[in-house]
Amino acid sequence: MIIVSFPRFAEEVMKNHDLNFADRPFFLPSKIISYGCTNIAFSPYSNYWRQPRKIFTLEVLSTRRVESFSHIREEEVVNLVRSISAAADSPINLTEKLFAPTNNVISKAMLGKKCEEQEKFISALKEVIELSGGFTLADLFPSLEFISVTVG
Repeated sequence: MIIVSFPRFAEEVMKNHDLNFADRPFFLPSKIISYGCTNIAFSPYSNYWRQPRKIFTLEVLSTRRVESFSHIREEEVVNLVRSISAAADSPINLTEKLFAPTNNVISKAMLGKKCEEQEKFISALKEVIELSGGFTLADLFPSLEFISVTVG
């Protein structure tokens, strides 16, 4: 990992050497959860990655499309505020409260409805987040990937 803290050097890296820094490291948990780094989030910079990214950007992240989902976001924010207000007399875990509306916005925007198995999905998502935060021996020593024991 390289951190560039001077604007002039950052411009040099981003304009003239962007392809040299376009990839990210592959860690064992990301390989496992993304079927060998074949999804848009983890696949290496290549034609294979550029095509789904282009489709995703045009079909999901365009200004028109994002604006078309505004009613979904507004509805989920209202539900979140109501949920927090209902629990006003007791402490809440805001992280826990934010999982459901975030998942609802994504699933309604992508699938047109809420996730039917939301609790299971959020549980699996938490596990993925936990695994992604650690490292494995294979991350340090790629030849030991067959061990695949997560530590730390």
